[in-house]
Amino acid sequence: MSKKAKVLCLAVFLVWTAKVTLAEDKPAKRIVSEKLIGHIDWVFPGTFKVSPNNKRFTYVTISKTKAGTKFYVVVDGNEGKQYDGIVGAPIFSPDSKRIAYVAGLRSADKYVVVVNREEGKRYDTIMEHFPIIFSPDSMRLAYLAIHNGKGIVVVDGKEQEHNAWGRITFSPDSKRLAYAAKVGNERFVVVDGKEQKKYDSILGRPIFSPNNKRLLYSAAEGNKHFMVLDGEEQEKPDGVTWASQLTFSPDSKRVAYVGIVGNESLVVVDGKKQKRYDAIQDASINFSPDSKKVAYIAKAASKQFVVVDEKEGKKYDSIEYSPPVFSSDSKRLAYVAKVGNKCFVVTDGKEDKQYDYICQGFTSSPSSDLIFSPNSKRLAYGAAVGNKWFVVVDEKEAKRYDMVSAGHLVFSPDSARLIYVAEKSNKSFVVLDETEGRQYEVIFRPVRGRIIFGSNDNFHYLARKNNGLYLVEESIQ
Repeated sequence: MSKKAKVLCLAVFLVWTAKVTLAEDKPAKRIVSEKLIGHIDWVFPGTFKVSPNNKRFTYVTISKTKAGTKFYVVVDGNEGKQYDGIVGAPIFSPDSKRIAYVAGLRSADKYVVVVNREEGKRYDTIMEHFPIIFSPDSMRLAYLAIHNGKGIVVVDGKEQEHNAWGRITFSPDSKRLAYAAKVGNERFVVVDGKEQKKYDSILGRPIFSPNNKRLLYSAAEGNKHFMVLDGEEQEKPDGVTWASQLTFSPDSKRVAYVGIVGNESLVVVDGKKQKRYDAIQDASINFSPDSKKVAYIAKAASKQFVVVDEKEGKKYDSIEYSPPVFSSDSKRLAYVAKVGNKCFVVTDGKEDKQYDYICQGFTSSPSSDLIFSPNSKRLAYGAAVGNKWFVVVDEKEAKRYDMVSAGHLVFSPDSARLIYVAEKSNKSFVVLDETEGRQYEVIFRPVRGRIIFGSNDNFHYLARKNNGLYLVEESIQ
């Protein structure tokens, strides 16, 4: 490298470092605006939902009438039609513009799917265990209904011809559809309206590849178990009798799954068996973003460890949660390990400080995430000592709180800033680079979602204050 190039690289590095240091050391000036979007009354437990864009809300509530108890859906503070029952919780489309739910009509002994207040056809049952789903582009809706004992897949209001009995799957581009169906005792997958080979059973749900072109599922015929890829039964390596945790790589070219050999488990990657272990942890197979690496959690002799490209990591009492987390540039790997009653993060093979608890987001425990920044250079997670929670970022502990909320930890797009939701004295607030924001009764987030950065210098969220739900927008100066 030339001297001029070295100087240029150093200058770029110093500019980025200065930017991050400024974000960390200089208290940010936060301009806050609040917009009341509705009020919250009594919410039927488990039904309150926030839209993916973090700007809308919905829930189910009840009304006592002379005719009895009636149920209805509230969207952004506006009440919907009253029904004899609402099945489950409403769902938002990925673009947050549409809302769907299942309503019951006791007088007719029927159920109906309601989308943006428009009722579909009435059926004997709408299958709750195979929920209604929007396509990724939000333009299509599918669900499984029962009429006269027959399972019917309804797509965009049109009934499909097969007797369906399984979970429905859209391809990532929303153009393709797959589901399991049955004729008598035979089961088969229907892809784009066409039947595939019949088996005794279809196991789990079909999976589309990220590039939409391939389809993968498991099937069984008698004592034989198959992995079916693009309609063709795949030959299993010698001794493998079962296949689960089917996984495509991000580039759609590679396939991995867990196989069973006797009383042992192993991972099969691209048709090749890896080492046998006592067990492979559920949902632990993970390809790196560049599809070149594959990691998973294995168990042997009562110890757990991470395996990356067949190389075993250090053995611990347990590896907490699944799967191991790759950075966006695929060069780094992090996971949570446990020894005795202490937890700690292992990053690139290096053990961080031990804590009483470290939990990744989207669990039932009060926790934060284990996340890399978009540029892969920073790592943050939530930890606890005793009954106090805090965030650890770049190996530095932030202020301790009563709670750090699960799923709220997020870096700005340029990786310079970090925000998360904390609680103290029964109040919630957003912490930006260790600066506490305005306090609310509750700060909400979408299901499996986060507070959203609109750019490097602004973000928004929904919060409750005095039974009012507010869209809170913050600008950083």
